[in-house]
Amino acid sequence: MKKKLVKEILKYYLNSQSYKGYTLPQLYEQYQDISEIKNIIIELIKDNFLDLYYCTTNHFVKNFDLNISLEQKIDFINNLPNSYKPEIWEEIKIDEKNSIKLVCDNILPPISLFPTSNIIKEYIKNKPKYYKLPPFNKMLLEGMPHLHFLYFRIDVLNRFLYDPRYVVYNMDFTGSIYYKVDNSDNEKDENNIYLSHFGLAYNSKTNENVITIFPHDLVKLSLKHQYYFYSYLFDNQEDFVPDISYYKNVMGEIADGISIFSAFFEEMKLINKMFDIICGKKLFKKIFEYSQENRPEYFHPFMMPTKTMYHNFCRTIYRILVEQLDRDAIIAFAQKIKVELDNIEKTRPMTLLQQLFSKGFKTLDGSDIGKEIISIWKKELHECRNKISHSFVDDIYATNIFEKYRNTINEAYKSLRLIRLVLSSIPEIKDAIKNDEIEISEELYLGNINMYFAPLKRLQ
Repeated sequence: MKKKLVKEILKYYLNSQSYKGYTLPQLYEQYQDISEIKNIIIELIKDNFLDLYYCTTNHFVKNFDLNISLEQKIDFINNLPNSYKPEIWEEIKIDEKNSIKLVCDNILPPISLFPTSNIIKEYIKNKPKYYKLPPFNKMLLEGMPHLHFLYFRIDVLNRFLYDPRYVVYNMDFTGSIYYKVDNSDNEKDENNIYLSHFGLAYNSKTNENVITIFPHDLVKLSLKHQYYFYSYLFDNQEDFVPDISYYKNVMGEIADGISIFSAFFEEMKLINKMFDIICGKKLFKKIFEYSQENRPEYFHPFMMPTKTMYHNFCRTIYRILVEQLDRDAIIAFAQKIKVELDNIEKTRPMTLLQQLFSKGFKTLDGSDIGKEIISIWKKELHECRNKISHSFVDDIYATNIFEKYRNTINEAYKSLRLIRLVLSSIPEIKDAIKNDEIEISEELYLGNINMYFAPLKRLQ
């Protein structure tokens, strides 16, 4: 009886679409003496021949590794009724002899039985039908949950991020990829791909950014694309964790905070409104029309830890802000608050901005606000921008560059936020905020900002 039951469940599993489990109604329909079958199932679970999957949303497919304890599995089986007759919910007549009966099986718990990975591997061993399967199809076949977090090197995305034939929808902690070439033969094009979900994750030991993708999504790719992704799969999957925002998103929860990339442009818009109220001009000539589908190149957390990539990242930030500063707006603002700027004609806008805040706004502790605002722009960002624009960079790959990404964008954002906070102290701006002419989101007001670079711990 044991062998018969295992064979029945294994056969059903292998022949079903998406590798479905054997449900309790099937069990009750197939076997008369349920009390005996319950004892057999418990023995098979103990001996690692069968596994029990309990899930209130969808127990037919093993989506998650729920880590149900052996004791709990045994309790589930022991508590099953010894007999079961489904309640007919509705009967639809087709003709005098035939009808369709819709039954309600809510008497039984949402449980399915699956063959264990060991049993599956033993059965499919040396069978060409199975060992020739694409890598991620085989992982699902061998019992991996459909929504299991698989971790890949960050540069697996480079092929798509920097190729104009592909669109990468990027929400900072998650995204998707599709091939946008308009061709009637797209499906036959070996470059064609649609990956519905990928997410951000981290190595808990080295703190590097990585990619996580579910096998459920990877099995939909072509054989060639599956092997492409497989070649970037980390050997040791135990060292990684998904980003908390991505994890919440997968679980149907709302992620807290605002992306630092989105916050960057929100702060620029607020500063422009504040400048306009004071002097009728905007500090930034043009603000990038940022969206998940449209973002500046190199302005996202899915980048390799290389010196060249980091310098491109810095140059992008520099272009977003420094190259958009309006000299006339700074001068007009200074005149409105009666601040005299030095050497106006020959001084760069960033230095004029420093003068404006150093002379126009004082702190109780005597610190130089202007210097604090422009420090990151005149040092790290200006230097990196010049190197990548005017000379060759001796490239290196080093995971601690992720911390440099984090520190640089953090300091650049703090600079922007400080401008907005200082401007908010001006009476006219206070009134505009109070009257809702200027609306500051709760995330920006509280500083609830998500970085996405090396967030777990400081690198040694």
